[in-house]
Amino acid sequence: MAIQETKLSDTSRLTIPDYDIYRHDRNAHGGGVALAVKKCIDHYPLRRLQTLNTEAVAIAVRSSQHGDIAVVSCYHPPHLPILDTDLDEILTFPNTIAIGDFNAKSPIWHSRTTTARGRALLRYTDTHDDLTILGPTEPTYYAPNSQPDVIDIAILKSIPLVAQICAEYEGSTAHNPVLLDMGRRQRNLGTFTRRFTDWGRFRAEMQRITAIPVIETTEDLEAAVLTLETDIKHALTLSTTETIVPRLTNPRGVLPDDVKQLIRDRRHQKRLATRTQQPQHRHQLNILNRRVKAALGELSQERWARHLESLDPQDTSLWKTQKALRLPTRRKIPPIHGNRGGGIHEPGKGRGIRRQPGTAV
Repeated sequence: MAIQETKLSDTSRLTIPDYDIYRHDRNAHGGGVALAVKKCIDHYPLRRLQTLNTEAVAIAVRSSQHGDIAVVSCYHPPHLPILDTDLDEILTFPNTIAIGDFNAKSPIWHSRTTTARGRALLRYTDTHDDLTILGPTEPTYYAPNSQPDVIDIAILKSIPLVAQICAEYEGSTAHNPVLLDMGRRQRNLGTFTRRFTDWGRFRAEMQRITAIPVIETTEDLEAAVLTLETDIKHALTLSTTETIVPRLTNPRGVLPDDVKQLIRDRRHQKRLATRTQQPQHRHQLNILNRRVKAALGELSQERWARHLESLDPQDTSLWKTQKALRLPTRRKIPPIHGNRGGGIHEPGKGRGIRRQPGTAV
C-alpha cells in the first residue's frame, strides 16, 4: 500500500499487523509518505531518495521472473513545481513503479484540465521512451469547492507486466483509493473461454491406441515420439469441451449511477454539517450515512449472488470458492498474561488461566 499525506512526525508510531512500514516524514505542516508491505512479500528497502520538491519513499520487490521492481510512494505538494531532477531521482532504478498524489493534471491520464505540473510531467515523459503514465477514468479527488478530478496517478518505467488502474469508491474522505493491478488480464470485461476435460473419455481414447511400433534406430524413436504426441493431442481435443462465458458487466470499482449520486450527496452534506455545526444538518448526514451503507450492502449482496450463479461444477470455479470460504479466519492475538497481566498463558490456548492465590495450576 502506497500512502500519501500521512502527516506523521519522527515521534509518531504507525504499525499494521503483518505489514512492514517504510516512511518518509515531513515533520511539519502535513505531508509525508509511507509504504506498507505485507511480510510474506519478498522485498527490501531502497536508499533514501534525495529529492527537493517531491516527497518519496522506495522499496524493491524481488521477482524471479521479471527481476527486482522498485515501488515508490510519492507526494508532490500543490504549491511547488515538478522538477526534472526529482523525477530523475524517483525513476533512477531500472524497473520502477512510482505511484501517488502528484497534483498534476492532464487529459492524458483522464484529468478534466491541464496544469503547469501536468505539462512539466508530459514534457519529461516525451524525452523518455521507457515511461508510461496511467490514471483511472474515475475521479480520485473530490475538492470542497471545485469539480472532482484525477490527481493520483502511476508512472511506470520499463515494466514488462500488463497494468490496469482504477479508483475505488471508499466514500468517507475527499481522496478515493487507487488500485493498480499488475500482470493480470483485464477483469470482468468481454468474454472468456471455459474448458472442461472429460478424463474418463481421454483414458478411453488413449486405450484405443493398440499399435506398438518397433524401434530399432534413432529415426524410429523420433517417429514414435511424434506419433505419440499427435495421439495425445487428438485424444485431448476429443475429450475437451469449450464454452464462451460472458464476464460480469459491472467491474470492480465501478458503482451504479444512483449509488454514485448518493455518495456525492453524503459528501456534500458532510461538508455542510462540518461548516455549520447545526443539529439538523448532522441529522441529515446520519440519514445519508445509513442510506449509503444500505446501498453498498445491497450491491455487495447482488454481486455475490451473481458470482454464485456463475459457478460451474464442471470446472474449478466452484472448488476454488468453497476452498476460500473454508479457510480459517485470522486468529486474534491473545491478551498478554504474566506478571502484569495477572495470569499465565497456557501454550496452545487462545486465552490465559488466572491463578488464584494459594492454588497451583
